[in-house]
Amino acid sequence: MRTCNSLLTNGLQMASPNLRQSRSAGFGVHNDRNLHWTWITNIPLNARSVEPVMRAGRARWKIENETFNTLKNQGYNFEHNYGHGQQNLATNLALLMFLAFTVDQMIQRCWRVFRQVRGGLRTKVKLWDIMRSLFMVQLFPTMDALYRQIADSYDIQLC
Repeated sequence: MRTCNSLLTNGLQMASPNLRQSRSAGFGVHNDRNLHWTWITNIPLNARSVEPVMRAGRARWKIENETFNTLKNQGYNFEHNYGHGQQNLATNLALLMFLAFTVDQMIQRCWRVFRQVRGGLRTKVKLWDIMRSLFMVQLFPTMDALYRQIADSYDIQLC
C-alpha cells in the first residue's frame, strides 16, 4: 500500500488554498481479478493509520451502497429524478423520502410488533403492498392497529 500526504486538490486550490488531502492506493487480486483502489481523505496517513482509515472507508461505502440499494429497490422508488431547483419538487420529495427511510429504520430497529409482522411476511415489498392496500379500504387510528390487523390477517403470532 502506498500513501502520500499534503496533496493540493485540483480545482480547489483557488477556493481554499489551505486544503490538503492524503491519498492511499493499493493493489490486489480477488477471484483471479486484478484490483486497484484509491482513497482520498483529509486524515494524514502513515503506516499505522492507513489500514484503519481504509477499513472505515470501506464500511462507509458499504452503508451508503446498501442504503441507496434499499431506496431504489425496496419500495421507495428513489430511482426517479425529475430535476432539482426552484421549479422542481424532486429535492423536496427526495428529502421526504430520506425522512421516511429514517423513520422506517428506527421502527425496524426499535419496534417488536413491526419486526414480527415483517418477519412473518418475509419481504418489505410485500409488507408495503399490504399496507397500501389496507390504507385504501380501512382507517386505522394507530400504526399499531394497522400492524396488528396485518398480523391477524396473515396468521402471524405476536408475542
